[in-house]
Amino acid sequence: MVSLTDQERDKFEIWLRQEAKTNEGLIDQMKNLPSMPGALIERYKQISVACLVVAGILRHTESTKLSG
Repeated sequence: MVSLTDQERDKFEIWLRQEAKTNEGLIDQMKNLPSMPGALIERYKQISVACLVVAGILRHTESTKLSG
């Protein structure tokens, strides 16, 4: 299990959302290319959705502090 600080989690969430947005832009561009394989476009869609799912999980994760 990997533990992230609140700041690391926030940065990772932001990066994931930016990655999803970038992929959406690439998808739009790829759709305009006649020789672009549909499977590649679908792969980028899947990655984009996965990024948003993980970002959503990170946003709703509560912090826990362990003391010893």
